[in-house]
Formats: sequence, C-alpha cells, structure tokens
Amino acid sequence: MPTISRFLGFVISLYFYDDRRHKGRHIHVSHGTDMAVFSIPDGRKISGKLSGNKERVVTGWIALREQELLVAWDLAAIGEHFKIIKGIK
Repeated sequence: MPTISRFLGFVISLYFYDDRRHKGRHIHVSHGTDMAVFSIPDGRKISGKLSGNKERVVTGWIALREQELLVAWDLAAIGEHFKIIKGIK
C-alpha cells in the first residue's frame, strides 16, 4: 500500500486494488494500533475504528484535501506516480 501522507501519527495509504472489499475511491488510515478505511470524497468511514477524536481529524483532512486525493487515486489506478499530500499540523 503506497503511503500518500503522514501527519500527527497518522499514516494514510492508497490501496486501489482493494475494490472488492471497499468499493470506490478510499484511503486506509492507521494511527498506532487503530486502523480504518474512509471513502473519498465524502469522508465516510467504511470500516475499522479510530479512537478518540482521531476520526474527526481524518474526516477534516479528507475535506481539506479532497481534490488532491481524487487526483492521486486516479493516477495510482492507472499506474502513474502521484504526489505526497500535505498533512495538517
């Protein structure tokens, strides 16, 4: 799974061949032992769990970086390189 961003302990990855389990564009998020999958562009959690306010941080980041995430997904899906996306501080 290529990592697309790292910030505040979050690791955000694209796994675009995972469309049988998670339909549509999505990201995989890990933070410590927590792991979850969120859809792009709506930021809806598809599966997994992030404790505390971690889910709100991720959904806010998705909203902030929606267009960049969509472009990265589309490029990755056709085997092209994509840019690392900035996190939040």
